[in-house]
Amino acid sequence: MAQKDIILRQTITGVAAESTPGTHAGSLTRIALVSGSSIVTNAGRESVDVPSESPIRFGVQSHVLGRTMVEWQATIPLRGLVSGDRLSGSGATTLRSHEILYKHAFGRRYVAQGNAVAGNASTTTAVDLSSATGRKVGEVVMIGQYVRTITAISTNTITVTPALPSGPADAVVVRGARGFYLANQRSATLTLEQKIVDVAGSAEEERRVLGAFGAMTWTFPQNSAIPTMALKGQAISHAGPAALTSPSWSLGVSPADDDMGDPLPCYLSCEIDGTATVIEPASVKIGIAQNTTPIGGSTSSGISGFLDTSGRENGGAVTLEFNVRQDGSYPTAFDAKTVYHVAMLVDPSYGSGTPSTLAAFVFPRFQLTARPIPVDVGGGRGGYTLKGVALPDTLTPASLTTAEDRDMAWAPMRFAIL
Repeated sequence: MAQKDIILRQTITGVAAESTPGTHAGSLTRIALVSGSSIVTNAGRESVDVPSESPIRFGVQSHVLGRTMVEWQATIPLRGLVSGDRLSGSGATTLRSHEILYKHAFGRRYVAQGNAVAGNASTTTAVDLSSATGRKVGEVVMIGQYVRTITAISTNTITVTPALPSGPADAVVVRGARGFYLANQRSATLTLEQKIVDVAGSAEEERRVLGAFGAMTWTFPQNSAIPTMALKGQAISHAGPAALTSPSWSLGVSPADDDMGDPLPCYLSCEIDGTATVIEPASVKIGIAQNTTPIGGSTSSGISGFLDTSGRENGGAVTLEFNVRQDGSYPTAFDAKTVYHVAMLVDPSYGSGTPSTLAAFVFPRFQLTARPIPVDVGGGRGGYTLKGVALPDTLTPASLTTAEDRDMAWAPMRFAIL
């Protein structure tokens, strides 16, 4: 056997959403993973014992090959949008590379063009638009510099929460978001392919996973580093490391970037009920319950698809924990089972009032599961740990019979890139 050293940072990766679980999606979109990590973390074939009778005590039968087993992962940095994709009355609404993974992770994606304030009758909660076409209840938008959620729509007027500091003036931009919403049902799968190039840039290995279904994990590092989202899970089938066929590898070997904007450094601010309180978390943990439940099938893996069964039977789907600097009002602020609207912003402009591109994690109904716990937030400074659960939102969807409307109106967590 001839061994060779592989530098995993020299990788080319593509992804696409599948129409049928385990069936190649066709053309793939180039995507840049963190450190070019390998998509296949474990692939093998089960060895099955044959329970045959033997006349002698050491007459063990030869094992046979059983089902295939595949585990995969993909980690991407949090990145913003290039100027041409920001939805400020123009900009592309087509699917961008990272959005394929975000849509898979959350289950629901909604994108609509932005517009502007018009009519000069806007208040802090009711905003008149030049047009409400494309707006949805539960949709995340940015009015001027403020990220808000739409709670109702009447003709060209949207109601938003939390309240704005003041009624916006005419012509203020209302930017649409590339929004992702936790869906009640999540079963779509992915095709992923990767070429690993060696140090000399010549010898290559190609791998493919079909029917990939994963759960997401968010990591928020120290200040000014880059947050990441990791997807890990099972897949229906695997090919490689030989040259891919049916179809063959199609993404070339030249260095190339994906179509996202610059990475967003971890400058976090956390708004509680809009302008009521603004805090800068020392650390953040978001727990999102996702259960990769296989559906039996006749393929070599024994899996024909997947279903996310987490969060049911009264299980908490989303938990949130963050450490904040000392504030004597916190213990009483969260008494009486108070429910708050929490928005966590990753904004490289860091409150300058002129954000170019940013990301928002919105928890419309956050409730503490324990009173604030005193902790050391670092450097000998005192603070509190706030631990709670994200309750489902209670907005009225435009249609109770449309899954998209229900998911957007009732989502306990919304993620948006603006």
